[in-house]
Amino acid sequence: MSTAHTHKIPEWKIQEVENLAQLLSDYNIIGLIKIESIGARQLQSIRDKLRGKAVIKMARNNLMKLALKKVSKKNIEKLSDYIKGPVAFIVTNDSIFKLVKFLRENKTYGPIKAGQVANADIWVPEGNTGFPPGPIITELAALKIPARTKSGTIHITEDTLVAKKGEVVSGALAQMLTRLGIEPREIELKIIAAYENGDIITEEALSIDLDEFIDLLGLAHQEAFNLSVYIAYPTKENIQTLLSKAHSEARNLALNAGILTPELIGDFLAKANSEAYALAIVIAQKDPNAIPEDVLGAISTQPAQTTTETKEEKEEEQEEEEDEGPAGLAGLFG
Repeated sequence: MSTAHTHKIPEWKIQEVENLAQLLSDYNIIGLIKIESIGARQLQSIRDKLRGKAVIKMARNNLMKLALKKVSKKNIEKLSDYIKGPVAFIVTNDSIFKLVKFLRENKTYGPIKAGQVANADIWVPEGNTGFPPGPIITELAALKIPARTKSGTIHITEDTLVAKKGEVVSGALAQMLTRLGIEPREIELKIIAAYENGDIITEEALSIDLDEFIDLLGLAHQEAFNLSVYIAYPTKENIQTLLSKAHSEARNLALNAGILTPELIGDFLAKANSEAYALAIVIAQKDPNAIPEDVLGAISTQPAQTTTETKEEKEEEQEEEEDEGPAGLAGLFG
């Protein structure tokens, strides 16, 4: 006869899963971040910067997966496929791409360990180390960091590049940097996957440059707007530009074809007046006495008038060009 033993799940685990599930239910966007090699102090610094924007929650991987199963959101369980190694939840109701951009721009710094690769140039600044004379000055010399004793303490005499980006940091250098209080390793929380409205967004999709993407989107909008105007495809965004363009073309056609309309009477009279003066100039060149003096006096003022008219025409053309600008980035696609 065998005795069955039931394994009782600790109450703290049950409560932890419930709390996680509630947290994941309260937010629209659920992400997973890598927390490998991130110290508690650095993580807390990032948490402080995220206050009011997002919440980071750490738990055991198996409890994170159990919590996902308890959340009634379409396809959210697929996020479990990315729970591998040291990860944590990050949740927000803001845009996931804004969150990625914020994390990218708000890095923190931590100590570097022996064998790690420098993710940026590492400098030891000039100044007082605070250490009394002793073996440390020899250790600094071995690392090619110039130093000398001054007023009873060791001073580094100039800013020194001790490791270039991409180089592996030696044990001696890592130890010296720690002793000097230098934390050169850039720490950026990276979202490896995120859930939003039933979709899983991968790290590759999240790694796009948001500013560059917006610039490209703006260029696409401008080109689409210009194309719609060129082929006369009416939309609510370009209809004003199309009407203005059609009016201008119809006006020019009527003037060139001699089609008289009430609104063009002034233009036709101005044109006739201009042609009459032009004819008078030609006649006056051949026979000055053939043109009355008052007409010749009026002709002398024509260049200024012509200049004024040309300026007004240019201003009108400029206004029409401005009207053909984009009506807002979201307009054409909204």
